[in-house]
Amino acid sequence: MKILFVCAGNTCRSVLAEGYLRKFIKKNKITWMDVKSCGTVASPNFKVPKIVLKLLLDEGVDLSGHISTSVNKLLVDVSEYIFVMETRHKEELLRRYPENKKKIHLLKEFAENMKLDDPEVPDPIGQPDEVYIKAAGVMEELVKKSFERIIETKRTGAPQ
Repeated sequence: MKILFVCAGNTCRSVLAEGYLRKFIKKNKITWMDVKSCGTVASPNFKVPKIVLKLLLDEGVDLSGHISTSVNKLLVDVSEYIFVMETRHKEELLRRYPENKKKIHLLKEFAENMKLDDPEVPDPIGQPDEVYIKAAGVMEELVKKSFERIIETKRTGAPQ
């Protein structure tokens, strides 16, 4: 099962999400799940902030070799779950890949298993380290809830 996290630049939110899911996959010895991340406006020239790499390394996940990657048809087509951080990311993916509508989810809504008035995951890019630390805590919790929901869905065979 392939999971894809999408944000704008693929340097912060989606990278954190990928890192935390890698942590949960390893911790739970899951062999049937893989994760990648990308961005709607990503560029290989974009660099992951050092604080993001440090936060993940502190969790045992080394993404120091991460290269910002643009979302593309192949990544979308092969993924079973695609989690976006903002409504505008979802709208962009739906515009580009309408045939994949059923697998594109706002991460926050999927994690909470309900529609939310505020489904956005704020972008900490360019903010002080404290903002990244807070964002990482929020991201870890959202990814954990989503991971647990996917595991339960696979176990029970219930629709997502």
